[in-house]
Amino acid sequence: KAECCSVNDAEKTQKGQVALVSSGHLINDTYHGFIAVLLPFFVARWGLSLTEAGGLMTAFLSASYFAQPVFGWFSDRLGGRWLLAGGPLVSACFIGTTGLLPSFGWTLPWVIAAGLGAAAFHPPAADLANRAGGPRRSLSTSIFLMAGFLGVALGPLEILAIVTRFGLNSSFLSILPGAVISVLLFTYALPRKEPDTSAGAPPVSHLLGAWRSLSGLWIIVVFRNMTYGAFSSFLPLLLKEQGLSVWAGGAALSIFLGAGALGGVIGGYLADRFDRRGIIILTMIAAAVLLGAFLGTRGPLSMLFLIVGGFFLMMSGPINLVMAQQMFPAHAGLLASLMMGLAYGVGSLAIVGVGAAADRVGMPVSMAGVAVLPLLTAWLGFRLPKQGALPQGSFSPAEKLSPGVGS
Repeated sequence: KAECCSVNDAEKTQKGQVALVSSGHLINDTYHGFIAVLLPFFVARWGLSLTEAGGLMTAFLSASYFAQPVFGWFSDRLGGRWLLAGGPLVSACFIGTTGLLPSFGWTLPWVIAAGLGAAAFHPPAADLANRAGGPRRSLSTSIFLMAGFLGVALGPLEILAIVTRFGLNSSFLSILPGAVISVLLFTYALPRKEPDTSAGAPPVSHLLGAWRSLSGLWIIVVFRNMTYGAFSSFLPLLLKEQGLSVWAGGAALSIFLGAGALGGVIGGYLADRFDRRGIIILTMIAAAVLLGAFLGTRGPLSMLFLIVGGFFLMMSGPINLVMAQQMFPAHAGLLASLMMGLAYGVGSLAIVGVGAAADRVGMPVSMAGVAVLPLLTAWLGFRLPKQGALPQGSFSPAEKLSPGVGS
């Protein structure tokens, strides 16, 4: 009976930690959606050029993506509590006070600091979501990732509600959610404390021993994000060229993003029960076929192909991360930063190339080239090791998450 109670308590701890860190991810990533919406206000206030306005977004995304490996290393080596709790607060404070800045010269370092705060949060948060999932870590990771996508989608609505009602100088009101979740994370979250040196955790150099599998996983994420980022960026323009309205393009984009988020959750659920490599291969083939069908058709059937294609495209989102972390649990934070931050950042850089290609050969041809990329990721998937469902007893949530036992 005591053992039964212990298991029930452990399950409650698991669910509570997944809910808390996913809520943190949602709120942290709402600030990602602020800058694009604030750019028109900044252009009107300071008379910015489009190059200067675009530079702000690039600076924020570069800091939030490419700094993650550094914070991932610190998280694994020194513990993640301060990064986990402090990241959303830093991001909230700097993004939330951009409306109070006296000149454009202050804005660039301000958004870079905000990006670093966002980068600090992700590695320890992804590690906690993975560990708290226990034998369902793919599902918990997919919920964590979906919360981030939802946060990016809700961010513009939040900041617009504030600045249109109270003015740009009242943007600081948006700090409150970030401050609240930071306090909750610092008080209740159970991230890694310090590495267990007595257990002989392998050094980072040991990751090189699995470079083929890790590099394959990483490249799959990069290519998948190229396709996802290109469709997310150019879908409204593509549909406008086809004669649809701006509102129709916006609605199609929202549905595409929502389908991708739902696909990630379903993929995480299936990955705890079936071969993860097989799921990656099958979903990437399906995504390529369906997105290609979208580009080759018109009307309601085309929209159906787009929605289902987005669903399959992102089904493998949490699987790559879980597979990498399962190879080297002691470096879960660093691997999360490589699979999320660095891979997403490199994949996003290709969007510029897609736009340049569209200027030369047209948007439909350029997007068709992007739609083929999932086939290449499917081919890379055959080179990954098979990973079936985790044994139910392979992970002890009570031992891993109890603050009295350690990390």
